[in-house]
Amino acid sequence: MTLAEERLGQQHLDVAKLRNYLAYLYRTQARYDEAEVFCKQALEIRQNLLEKDDPLIADSLNQLGLVYSDKGNYLEAKKMYTQALEIAQKSLDSQHFNVANYMTNLANLYLQEQQYNEAEILYQQAIEIYEKHQDNLYLAVSLNNLARLYDAQENYIKAEPLYQKALDLFKTCLGEEHPDIATCLSNLAFIYAYEGELGKAETLYLQSLEMQQKILGNHHPNVAFTLNDLAGFYQGQQRYPEALKLYQQALAILEDKLGKDHSYTIKIFDNICALNQKMI
Repeated sequence: MTLAEERLGQQHLDVAKLRNYLAYLYRTQARYDEAEVFCKQALEIRQNLLEKDDPLIADSLNQLGLVYSDKGNYLEAKKMYTQALEIAQKSLDSQHFNVANYMTNLANLYLQEQQYNEAEILYQQAIEIYEKHQDNLYLAVSLNNLARLYDAQENYIKAEPLYQKALDLFKTCLGEEHPDIATCLSNLAFIYAYEGELGKAETLYLQSLEMQQKILGNHHPNVAFTLNDLAGFYQGQQRYPEALKLYQQALAILEDKLGKDHSYTIKIFDNICALNQKMI
């Protein structure tokens, strides 16, 4: 970073691009505070050098929104995504790829807030754009997200075929091992558990966990989420000691990576408390 600044100066678009790239790397390592710093610096450079409705400013707002979302600061994330989408809709074609991306990120927050109608509209609009661009990878992500929405509404009949289609597309685009494939496997496992196919569900949960540990390491938040899902599955079968062990592993990861006050950490702590009550 210092070499680039020496050659180009601190206020240069290439420096901003590099800062965004470093922020992305830190996000993949769950180093969210450092990612936030670099995202803010990139945004400031672009705001200083570009018109207020430039697509690059929308890009920086979106990147910062992703970091806020990772940190559980959903109010700020929504502000960033909304601003990014508004700029993109003004400065880009309505069917532009980035418009769909910003719609998807905003829809994810609506889903988090259980604003299902708003989320569904945005997911479906994004899917239409990705289909026109014939981008199977982003289409897979959006199908998986829409399935998650139906899942949250307990509309499993709609969710299952979308998860399966997303999984097939992920494998076509990414091969057999990738964090997105692991997440999709875990989502499908939940559906199978609901349908009473417990052996198939457990197999998919374990495949998902093994894949994420292999790719991301044992201490990544995504590993904690899968541990939590598998623990919930075992709890539902009254396999309480196994469930408790997994919940505790998940809690330790999230306390380290996200902090004790993060909503995801608190949720798993609550799961442990509820399980302890059942075990009394």
